Amino acid sequence: MKSRHYFFPQLTGPDALTLAQAPIDKPGVGNVLVRLHAASLNCRDLVIAEGRSRAPVADRLIPLSDAVGEVVEIGERVTHWKSGDRVMGNFMQAWINGELPLNGSASVLGGGGGGSRAQTPRLGRSRDAANARR
Repeated sequence: MKSRHYFFPQLTGPDALTLAQAPIDKPGVGNVLVRLHAASLNCRDLVIAEGRSRAPVADRLIPLSDAVGEVVEIGERVTHWKSGDRVMGNFMQAWINGELPLNGSASVLGGGGGGSRAQTPRLGRSRDAANARR
């Protein structure tokens, strides 16, 4: 099975956004596979697309940080989620509360790492990437 995703081959503006397909990998240890239902575009996404971000950005960036969807598969050692749970991505996957850890800002969706503008992103419970109604 393949998933569609959008990415920026270069950060020259929104017109560079490119649609691609890739095989869907099984979720790894501590990860969940999510089928997206909605995603939103923020000002930050435009700044990144135009190459104006001061923070490091991943090559072939999959953009966007805000998205909601449904868990379709869980990886090993995932205990808090099950197929069918409705979830949303956590902007800084390495930070859920308290003081910001040193790796917090490096874990943002749609920036240093991949974003949520994939049809089936993999989010990590170990990094508390998914918050949901239970």
